[in-house]
Amino acid sequence: MKSMEITAVGIDVSKSKSTVAIRRPGGVIVARPFDISHSNHDLEKLVSILKTTGGDIRVVMEHTSNYWKPIALTLKEAGFYVSVVNAMLIHDFSDNSIRKLKTDRADSLKIANYALTFWNELPPFNDEDETRLVLREQSRMYERLASTATSLRNGLIALADQTFPSIDQAFGHAIKNADGHEKWVDFFSIYWHRDCVLRLSIEKFTESYRKWCLRRNYKFRTNTAHKLYALAQDAVPTLPKNNGTKALVLQACKSLNAVCEAKQSTQEEMNR
Repeated sequence: MKSMEITAVGIDVSKSKSTVAIRRPGGVIVARPFDISHSNHDLEKLVSILKTTGGDIRVVMEHTSNYWKPIALTLKEAGFYVSVVNAMLIHDFSDNSIRKLKTDRADSLKIANYALTFWNELPPFNDEDETRLVLREQSRMYERLASTATSLRNGLIALADQTFPSIDQAFGHAIKNADGHEKWVDFFSIYWHRDCVLRLSIEKFTESYRKWCLRRNYKFRTNTAHKLYALAQDAVPTLPKNNGTKALVLQACKSLNAVCEAKQSTQEEMNR
């Protein structure tokens, strides 16, 4: 057998295992379909089988959820030509020999036959594909974090309405620091109740607010401090200023800020 005879490896991917078939032109089945799990042991075993098989090997699998990634990355790192194709291309491919069957074993043979048929047109899985994979996962992570942040923010606003009504509207959500914290949340974590402000005179609160802005790297304006003081004077809290209320507010602020930090970090990674 020629050492460089073209050899197609079709892999039907599923969640916890995949089915592998190996074919060559002329209907030659080098290896009948066999199953492998997505464990290091089985993936290393597959690499060994393919190296022993020899020939000009191209591995083809469908782009099925994220299940194909461990196999594709392992085989690519082992030096094999790997192609991950749109599942619809395989679905629409006419393979008369198995067209009436629909099993993992039949599908792996069909994918191998697809590879033989479109041998010179198989796109390689490359570093650009890996970059897109990372960006897509980062995008999904960012969306989940954004959704969680919205939920936590709404919960914090509901709590603020009971201790310092309208404080969430005092600065605007667009004002954030380098960690992604919203200014009103950082402020609320310190002045968590209307009475935290009113226990001070307007002059002493203005100075306290100035020092806080300096520590947290926020812009200070005297008129903002006066507006905050007036807001506290008009506020009607429904929860008392005690340790229980303080613990609720601080935990809610901490949770939201943690998610905002993760969201900011993910966005920075995506923008690199």
